[in-house]
Amino acid sequence: MLKNPKLKGISEKAAQGDAAAQKELGDCYALGCGVKKNQKKAFELYTLAAGQGYAPAQAALGVCYERGKGVVRDVNKAFDLYGRAVVQGDPHAQYLLGCSCLYGAGVEKNIARGVEWLTKAANQGFGPAQSLLAIMYRNGQEVEKDPSKALEWERKLAEQGNEEFQFRLGNYYRDGVGVEKNIQTAVEWYVKAAEFFHEEALSALLDCYSDPTLDAILPQQLHEKVCQILHFAVVLGNSTAQILLARMYYYGQGVAKDEKRAFALWSKLAARGNTVAQISLALMCYVPGKGVRKNLPRAAKLLATAAEQGDSFAQFYLGDFYYNGCGVPQDFDKALALWTESAKNGNVEAQERLKECAALGDKARNSLKIPAPKMRSESEL
Repeated sequence: MLKNPKLKGISEKAAQGDAAAQKELGDCYALGCGVKKNQKKAFELYTLAAGQGYAPAQAALGVCYERGKGVVRDVNKAFDLYGRAVVQGDPHAQYLLGCSCLYGAGVEKNIARGVEWLTKAANQGFGPAQSLLAIMYRNGQEVEKDPSKALEWERKLAEQGNEEFQFRLGNYYRDGVGVEKNIQTAVEWYVKAAEFFHEEALSALLDCYSDPTLDAILPQQLHEKVCQILHFAVVLGNSTAQILLARMYYYGQGVAKDEKRAFALWSKLAARGNTVAQISLALMCYVPGKGVRKNLPRAAKLLATAAEQGDSFAQFYLGDFYYNGCGVPQDFDKALALWTESAKNGNVEAQERLKECAALGDKARNSLKIPAPKMRSESEL
């Protein structure tokens, strides 16, 4: 018994012989969407719709036969169904036939023919075909490498709302790969992907906003759009969005500067064990006294918490605290141990610090020129 009103309506139409409804209900059973997954039931529904000459169902039924889903595998039957659907111009069938020709699956391998069918499907806006062609031309797989053709298909996918390719297009504009470098256009594409909470796109925005000149480059309207997305993402618990939003409030990037609000956002994340937030609170809030009263012991404690989690930056900065006796008792041996651990974890500054210590020998206990703790920008963290 179907409880979902929409599925119930589709089921009623399918029972009345509506081919499109039969195909749609078959998809629900094939994927387990709103109903218990049942490949045999999906096969039966596809068969009913395909029997009426409905091309999308013929393609779906072909997949069942090719992969043995809900029926005994029969490659010849599968390709017969693909052929029927292709005659009607079905893009899914064109894609499936293209893949078969491309890889020689069930038919003789014919790359040119495969690309031809894939292109026909892609020209109808069929995403999987566009994506495969983009990858092939980008990497030179089965075809001659052609970045311009790859970009053409990637752009179409991005324009159709594919968040992965929106993110990739952002990267191309950020780095000037195949297009003229343009940070504003890069951010615009990242924003589109971030609307789907694409984690890498959110991280890319975080990197972009580490540039202090970005505020002057981007129009205010775009800053506001970024903030709108970030606020919603923060409500849903996205930590990357929360870090970026805190940074924007801290520096006043696209929003009114509000160090207390930045402090509050970082504090919530730090309490959940986020090391970036812990370091940001320590070096950008408690050390300079921004958004909260200056408190070096509290800063040291936050760095220690992040350092215990293996964060190399926290280990390095905490080493500086111990060397200078800022917020903690002065202790060269602890400082050296922390720098050593940080260096092992790949921190370049720590590695250079150890070289300096080795060069000075015992004099390093008192002769290192290490500045007192100061505010660090997140781009340095």
